[in-house]
Amino acid sequence: MLHHGYADMYAKHLKKYLGRDKLVLAEIGILKGNGLAMWCDLFKSARILGFDIDLSHTFNNMENLKALGAFKNKQPELNEFDQYADNKAYLAEILNGQKINICIDDGCHTDEAILTTIASVLPHLAEDAVYIIEDNRHVHMKIAEQFPMFVIEHTGQITVLTFKTKGS
Repeated sequence: MLHHGYADMYAKHLKKYLGRDKLVLAEIGILKGNGLAMWCDLFKSARILGFDIDLSHTFNNMENLKALGAFKNKQPELNEFDQYADNKAYLAEILNGQKINICIDDGCHTDEAILTTIASVLPHLAEDAVYIIEDNRHVHMKIAEQFPMFVIEHTGQITVLTFKTKGS
């Protein structure tokens, strides 16, 4: 997050969620689980969902993260996830009626994977949701064409989506 200069965008958009009791955070593309460890500490009462096509990297790093002090308050829920597939029904089953407040896409980073993932997650986003996409410089232009319901903030390789409010 610091290496890519994303910290300011995260701080700006996630501040409103601090201290909230009912919160669902989904991170797509968790690799070794380092981000999940941070989210579990930052949002202690949230439901934290981690998604990846290959969870072995996360499982193989869990003991290391725990030895470093991670997951003392809570464990994230880990789920396999193919960003190139339609996952609407799969997410509905996992969420069981809950809505996602914070979604972070740090997965495949290709335009196709990002756009397919947005389409899968969209029906499951809360009205006040923030959707953060890392490590893609140009996908925001395609998002603007395909998903006009979003306000798009883009800088460098990070794109942040929020829903347009009535009248905007």
